[in-house]
Amino acid sequence: SLGIGALALDLPITATEASRGLVPPATAIALMGKAGSILLLTMLFMAVTSAGSSELIAVSSLCTYDIYRTYINPNATGKQILKVSRIIILAFGCFMGLLAVILNKAGVSLSWMYLAMGVLIGSAVLPIAFLL
Repeated sequence: SLGIGALALDLPITATEASRGLVPPATAIALMGKAGSILLLTMLFMAVTSAGSSELIAVSSLCTYDIYRTYINPNATGKQILKVSRIIILAFGCFMGLLAVILNKAGVSLSWMYLAMGVLIGSAVLPIAFLL
């Protein structure tokens, strides 16, 4: 939608800028000016915060209840589970932050990331579909 808008507006966006994910902000600024950039930044912040928090909670719950409480300490109290959950959130958050910095320094672009996701996740589509 914003990419098609950039094409329709014939914005002068280079391939490097496009691979860095700068097409949506350029389109929003071209269409709505400064307000468009503020709205896009707000939307991006909300989406990243929501996705990040749900990922942290999912990993924390999986590790805390499915691994820690099942195999390590079956008689864990609520305080112990909360402590382990917080430690896992901190460790996973630091790991993902470090991974993001490494991928950024390695020059991994959004187009490469989308291609890698398709290659890695695509092989699981048919087995899951036939399982249903």
